[in-house]
Amino acid sequence: MPMDIYKSLARLLDSLPNGFPATPDGREIRLLQRVFSQEEAALFCELGEGARDAESMALGTGRPVEEMEARLAAMREKGLVGSFLENGRPVYHVLPWVVGIYENQLPRLDRELARLWEDYRRACAGELLTRSPALMASIPVEQSLEVVHEPLPWERLSASLETGGSFAVADCICRTKERLLGRGCDSPLEVCLSIHPSPDAPQEHLRGRKISREEAWRVVSEAQKAGLVSMTANVRNGHYFICHCCGCCCDILTAVRQWGMHAAVRSSFTAVLDEGLCSGCGECEGVCQVDALKMEEGGVRLFSQRCIGCGLCVVSCSAGALGLARKPRQDPDGPSEDPQGWLRDRARSRGMDFSG
Repeated sequence: MPMDIYKSLARLLDSLPNGFPATPDGREIRLLQRVFSQEEAALFCELGEGARDAESMALGTGRPVEEMEARLAAMREKGLVGSFLENGRPVYHVLPWVVGIYENQLPRLDRELARLWEDYRRACAGELLTRSPALMASIPVEQSLEVVHEPLPWERLSASLETGGSFAVADCICRTKERLLGRGCDSPLEVCLSIHPSPDAPQEHLRGRKISREEAWRVVSEAQKAGLVSMTANVRNGHYFICHCCGCCCDILTAVRQWGMHAAVRSSFTAVLDEGLCSGCGECEGVCQVDALKMEEGGVRLFSQRCIGCGLCVVSCSAGALGLARKPRQDPDGPSEDPQGWLRDRARSRGMDFSG
């Protein structure tokens, strides 16, 4: 029975559009056993793919409503389920593994969990990260867009910060994981922003400590000065997080940099190089997080297929040899409309029906 409930949990997570693929040696089961108790796994499976309140859950399990409310609230506190208010009462729903349950484990992340996730990620990165549409999109440094046609709203980081109502900042879970495993870098840690449209968003709807809009801008500025790539959800509207990522720690960028999984990140732009202006200083090679620029005899070489259009090289180039150009549009409609649209598009690419 204990193993069966974790297998059921794994199947349910894989039935969500984000995916949670199985492995031949059961790495996903060991990962789930580390995060969920048997009872939590059973309640998660009981929730299914809908949204239910404690009363309906209590009826289904034969437990008192008060006890069920306490158990579901405890799971929400641990980041295992999500919730929203309906007629003044909390309604609970399942979360995907990424982006969702895993990121919520930051307060409980230790070396064992870091190792289990890294083992699973390495086994399943292709299925998790290269499905269409991409999980993440890079947002260029806005100063790098000066010679590009007017960027669309979702291509401007400032649009998310201008329209957001509440903000919070948390440590980067990828950099935290790598440090626990004895690797990583010394880039700034507290750089991951969460955004909520309401100016009075409750703490449980934000990840990290609440900050002001002005503080959120400072986080972005300092992260970009440190050479970190700004990335967010691959949607046009409803951005709810902004990550600041490095190519040595980020689960997404390491897939691009080390494993050649270029489909893991969507970008509207790519770097362009004027070789005649290049001074050969090498500054751009030093800031590129995906090894798209390499110094060779006579100057720098641009590997366009690796570029994620972040613009960091453009603002670092004092010679003005680098700029950004818009990529030919490969997806006719651009990114998904919003997070729900992304789920539908992702489900379609996996041959699934999703009407949530």
